[in-house]
Amino acid sequence: MQMTTWRKITVNALVGLTLLLMLVTPNLSMATLVHPRGYSLGMESSMACSLIPDSKKSTSLLPMQQSMPNVIYLIGDGMGPEYLKIASLIEYGIENGTIMDLKFPYHSLYDTRNILNETTDSAAGGTALATGHLTINERISMDRQGKISFKTILEYLVDDYNYSAGLVTTDELYGATPATFAAHVTSRDKKSEIFNQLLTRGLDVLLGGGLHSPFVGGESRAKKIGNAQGFDVATNLTELEAIYPSARRLLGLFGGTRKYSLPFEIDRNVTSEPSLLDMTKAALDVLSRTGKPFFLMVEGARIDHAGHQSNLTRAVLETIMFEKVARLIFSFAKQNNNTIVIVGADHETGGLHLLDYTLDNTNLPRKGLTREDNNTIRLKRIQNLTISWSGSGGHTNTLVSFYGFGSASFGTLNVSRTPDIFWAVNVALGKFPVIMKHEFFVDKETSMLKSSLTVKDLDKSWNRVTIHVEYDNGSVFSQQFNFTPDAMVTEEVTLDPISVDLAANFTAWMSISDAALSVEITSLRFRYLASTETTFSLSTSSETSGAASSGAITPSFDWFTLVFIVMPFSVVLLRTKKRKEK
Repeated sequence: MQMTTWRKITVNALVGLTLLLMLVTPNLSMATLVHPRGYSLGMESSMACSLIPDSKKSTSLLPMQQSMPNVIYLIGDGMGPEYLKIASLIEYGIENGTIMDLKFPYHSLYDTRNILNETTDSAAGGTALATGHLTINERISMDRQGKISFKTILEYLVDDYNYSAGLVTTDELYGATPATFAAHVTSRDKKSEIFNQLLTRGLDVLLGGGLHSPFVGGESRAKKIGNAQGFDVATNLTELEAIYPSARRLLGLFGGTRKYSLPFEIDRNVTSEPSLLDMTKAALDVLSRTGKPFFLMVEGARIDHAGHQSNLTRAVLETIMFEKVARLIFSFAKQNNNTIVIVGADHETGGLHLLDYTLDNTNLPRKGLTREDNNTIRLKRIQNLTISWSGSGGHTNTLVSFYGFGSASFGTLNVSRTPDIFWAVNVALGKFPVIMKHEFFVDKETSMLKSSLTVKDLDKSWNRVTIHVEYDNGSVFSQQFNFTPDAMVTEEVTLDPISVDLAANFTAWMSISDAALSVEITSLRFRYLASTETTFSLSTSSETSGAASSGAITPSFDWFTLVFIVMPFSVVLLRTKKRKEK
């Protein structure tokens, strides 16, 4: 009798403790280990794991840092210096009257050619702006072989610094330029795949065209798709203005049934179709209410489209609208006092040249006039320009303009090529390490798994490399290698070789750490599949995860083991002991 009572008390106590532990650890999942970076590691049939981004969880090891500056990229697609000069003449009567010319302290011209030294497209140009890496045309933030994904400035800030983020464009939302900031595909033509990646990336704002594209399918289906991902959805200007003041996450899909991008500004229906300025205002409002620093990319995409058409009127009015957006952003940055603003282009389109002009500046566009009246003034002024198009309707290698403004210094870094803009922002943010090259390979003669990595770290703060390998048979290898960077910007490191069984399948990843931030930034994962042939099936994937804590899969405390293994096992031992005593 006493034994039964004692046993009941013990069981009740264990059950109560189990329930208490489950209450204080509400995110516990028996089927999922939680990676310290906020990614869930879904357990597969083997011990190998795959990284699955979990947008519902914070993915930052660092506490929310309100002192971190907002970062805003303004990209005039196809916008060369002559576009800005002509737009300034039409709108303000002087050649250098844009807000960038008047108020931005950093200005330079830069080369936009791709990694092959050829004329870039928007995919390679956007990749360079977003990642600091050159690549070939068509690639979306991937290397020239299409095997390795480059981590973007948006991904660094969202994953490693807990930023909110948004993308705004007058192109299709899944167009090349916005895609390069939050997607990774081998071809810009994989629009459906890009769209899916953008929707599931955990962004707070997505605004652009593509409403009637085949894989969106119009208003009702757009709302169904967006709502399923946690977005409030707008499909016209009226809905946008009604939704954005209270939206926590905002998806706007607009555009016609034949041209999926938004209409040219001169053709826009002002009662139903938002302008680039309308969308930017909505994005700033939503992002400013997240309570976190934010990254925002705004693209004036139809500047490029007008250049391809050699249509001066459309090109000028699109550039004027883009400059109005820059004025809005400048005003926001001045009031916020903690915002970095970048204005640039991915390339020039059309080879536009201003040859001569005769303008009467007594009648300029101005506040107080209707949109129609101001456009009438602009069109008359455009007629007094003499211009030429030397690019045959295509992209050119004309140098384009970089402008920088903000609460932090861009330092002395010379912006002379497109990737330099990424590094200028890196300097302004305080410098974080970026992996330039990473590789795993198996030496068939020695049966060794070898690893190498190149890191570019402007403040030389990175100090540790971690390699982690999980075999299908359940064995795990993990080792850290410590380094003290010298004065070189780029460090080449080859890790010690690791003996492997070539008949075994395994998953491996590599990471680097930054001493200043006390976080690790994971660079690469791949799956090795053994083959009975003499060649290997080596699959390099690009599941770049962002920062990780020290160690690869290390929950802060193993409640699962304690509650469901240790405690039941203890009860069994205790009951066995009591039986023997009896």
